[in-house]
Amino acid sequence: SLGLMRILLGVILLVDLAVRSMDLRTFYSDAGVLPRHVVLEGWQYASYVSVHMISGHHYFQGLLFLISAVVALSFTVGYRTRLMGFLSWFLLCSLHIRNPVVLSGGDIVLRQILFWCLFLPLSARYSLDALLAELEEDRPRKSQQPLFFSLASVCLILQLSVIYVVSALFKTGDSWADGTAVYYAVNVDYLAEQPQASMLLQHSELMEWLTHATMVVELWVPFLLLAPFFSGPIRTLVCLQFMVLHLSFFGLMALGIFPWVCIVGWV
Repeated sequence: SLGLMRILLGVILLVDLAVRSMDLRTFYSDAGVLPRHVVLEGWQYASYVSVHMISGHHYFQGLLFLISAVVALSFTVGYRTRLMGFLSWFLLCSLHIRNPVVLSGGDIVLRQILFWCLFLPLSARYSLDALLAELEEDRPRKSQQPLFFSLASVCLILQLSVIYVVSALFKTGDSWADGTAVYYAVNVDYLAEQPQASMLLQHSELMEWLTHATMVVELWVPFLLLAPFFSGPIRTLVCLQFMVLHLSFFGLMALGIFPWVCIVGWV
């Protein structure tokens, strides 16, 4: 599962870079909508580090995008995985600092997942690192334990769980109490771009049920990860539950990479 998560995270990084590169001059150069001096004026912490702030020329930004893509590709195939994972995380943070205006919740979750992945054995399966290690030994490697447990693995699970529990705790408005939150959400034009959203508006009872179901899933289902019995099947069901939840988000609203990052996290 960790090997598969690494591959999918790498794909997300590459797709995200490709999408952002289409507006490289507009969003990441001094000739665009947010020059570097404007970003510097809005910085809250002097400890922020961003190599993307070195130059405002779009050619320099293009070079950094190319480097980031090579690093992300190396991370995807599992070549020098730990180093490439760190560089991917660092360059992603650097890119986000350069223009925080065009970020979404999915970008924040992606940074968090990549951080915890720095302490996980992502190269143990489906990687060039594992293959090269076998070739160097000139014999198949001894079968490794199929399970991995560490403080980082616990933190990754808690990180994902906290996202939903805190989100549910902040859903305190009247629209969540009376079951109309989904109705209002699919009426937001810039979010509800999918044709399924307009179809859902014709079913008020279903929207009310979805509102209450979302609250229950986000607030209580993460605690099932702590079940002391049948933990394997229960965790599998929890993961599938949240994957289905995010697929429904994707089917109804335009939320950028957020649904896909969370699905990969649950892998």
